[in-house]
Amino acid sequence: MDTSLVENHNSHNSPLPICDYVRLFSSPLDKGLYVGCGNGRNAFPLLSEGWNLYACDVSNFNIQRAQKYLPQYADRFEALSYDQAFSYIPEFDYVICSRALVYGSFEESLQRFKILRRRLRPSGILLFQLPAIGTDLWPKWVNYAITEMGSLIVGYNLHSPSKVYLSFTDVCDLLERAGFKICNGPTPYDLPRGEYPGGIVRNWLGVAINNN
Repeated sequence: MDTSLVENHNSHNSPLPICDYVRLFSSPLDKGLYVGCGNGRNAFPLLSEGWNLYACDVSNFNIQRAQKYLPQYADRFEALSYDQAFSYIPEFDYVICSRALVYGSFEESLQRFKILRRRLRPSGILLFQLPAIGTDLWPKWVNYAITEMGSLIVGYNLHSPSKVYLSFTDVCDLLERAGFKICNGPTPYDLPRGEYPGGIVRNWLGVAINNN
């Protein structure tokens, strides 16, 4: 397969560590759902390697771009939310959640993960890369709050949801209350932010099992 378009498109967006977790903890034959595939930096290489992956994003632009760069996998992308995408597939073996679903408030995030668990088969796995406390904040924030267990909630303006940066305790609490059992991690992982304003982006990486 000619992957030059994918490589050119992602030349400044190398895959995130979540891809390594997919390779370690699942199989190419397993059926996976990627939640919020964005610009495709993680979904593209996995599909190109032959992984049985389906990816969704609420952005029509992102999905149309993905279908353009990987036309042979056009049916593997849908511009729908994670609870509606690929409705003809009742259950997935694993779900990838990379820096998605954690925004607004802790309780809102909790409800999203409870819904996400319904897309997994019993004992299916969640591969997560979630925003962590310790990330250098983007400038021009207008307010912030700290949860009882140490997470940071930052507001930027009235027209966008607050950003939530999870503490170790809160990420465990979030997933366990949503019905998952953590079996690997959460492990902190820092990535350099190449564009302005620089600094680091910290994530929690790990694996959890659908405890249903």
